[in-house]
Amino acid sequence: MHKITVAFPYFHFYCNTHIHIVSIKMSKRTYRFFNNCVSWDSADVHVDGGLCSLIDDRTSIERSTFLQYVDHDELQEIELSLGYSKHYKQGLTMAGDNHVEYFRSKHHGERVYGFRHSAIEFVFVA
Repeated sequence: MHKITVAFPYFHFYCNTHIHIVSIKMSKRTYRFFNNCVSWDSADVHVDGGLCSLIDDRTSIERSTFLQYVDHDELQEIELSLGYSKHYKQGLTMAGDNHVEYFRSKHHGERVYGFRHSAIEFVFVA
């Protein structure tokens, strides 16, 4: 059972300590940003194939593999919003952060790609 409570203005749901963000595949090869577990639909958290299943069934992958599938412009926007620098000479980049985990999983049977940052997974789906 997952034990962290995430509060929202109108509802609460439980998530484990790893928070996810998910994206949808819009073209043959590019996965687009979809969501994060902080904003996840509460009805899709504890159902088969939902958020908790996505978290429990994830497989770690290398950043280079992750980059083959996700929209680079959207990823760069997310990286900047998280405070990462564009170039290592300007400061810490997400690529240089050893505490970021990249993964693949499934959301209701569909392949997704994501990353976990500061216990927040950012997921991209097909």
